[in-house]
Amino acid sequence: MNRVQQIEREIAELSNRIYQLKIELEKIRKTCAHEFLEDRYTQTCIKCNLAQSLYY
Repeated sequence: MNRVQQIEREIAELSNRIYQLKIELEKIRKTCAHEFLEDRYTQTCIKCNLAQSLYY
């Protein structure tokens, strides 16, 4: 297998892994009992790192 095909295969595998991790992160954030730290513009959960803007 040439190097280009190997790189393309690895990119596809990593893309699938990123997708799985995003789903896992979303599940964690949906079930998190958030504890927010706020600054002037955002609040960020110290448990799951969810960030929300305080201004829209």
